[in-house]
Amino acid sequence: MMLIEKIFLLGINEKSKKISFDYKDYMYYGAILMDLILKNNISLSEGDLNVQILNKDSANEVILDKMIDLIDNSKRNTFLDICFLFIKKSNISDFREVLVSKLESLGIIKYLGKKRFSRRYLVVDPALKTKILNEITAVLISNQEPTKELVFLLSLLRIESNFSKIIPKKLKKLAKNRIVELVKNESIGNALQDYIDELKEELEDAFDDIMDDD
Repeated sequence: MMLIEKIFLLGINEKSKKISFDYKDYMYYGAILMDLILKNNISLSEGDLNVQILNKDSANEVILDKMIDLIDNSKRNTFLDICFLFIKKSNISDFREVLVSKLESLGIIKYLGKKRFSRRYLVVDPALKTKILNEITAVLISNQEPTKELVFLLSLLRIESNFSKIIPKKLKKLAKNRIVELVKNESIGNALQDYIDELKEELEDAFDDIMDDD
C-alpha cells in the first residue's frame, strides 16, 4: 500500500466521513515523492533537496508515473519546485479520483458523495486502518524501531500536528515528543512544514495590512 493511500485512509474521520487533515494536499504531494524514493525511482540530495531520477521505468501506479514524467521534463528539480509544478500541471480533482477509484476497487473505502461542499468517504475495511494505526502506536508509544517507510509516514503526519487527530488524547504529549525525535532529520516533511509556516505568516501579514488600512 502506497504512502499516499495510507495518508488518505488515515485522514478519513469516522464520524464526519470527511478528510480531517489540515493542508492535506501538501501531505499528498510529499507522499508521492516519498513513494518514488521507496521504489528507488528517484533520490533527494541533502541540503538543496534536488530531485534526481534513478529509474524511469514505470512504477505501475498512475499517480507515480505522472510524477516521474513531470520530473523528467522539468528544468527545475528542487523538491518544492516539483511540488509547485505538479500543482500547476496536474488536476487535483483528477489525481484524487485516481486515488479514490483504486481504494474503492480494493474494497478499502467507498465514496459517499458531497455534503456541504465536502467529499465524504466510508472506510469499508476498518481492520486495515486499525493495522496502520497500531503500527504507528507501536513506534510512538511502545518505542519500537520504525522502518524507513514509517518514518516517512510519521513525517507527513507531523505536518500541522495532524498526528494528534488519530492518536488518543491521553497519549498525544508522549506521541509528540517521540515523533519530533524520529523525524527531525527527514527533509520532505520538514520542508513542507516550513513552506506552510511561510504561507501562514504571509496571510497574517496581509490580514494585518488590511486591518491597518481601516
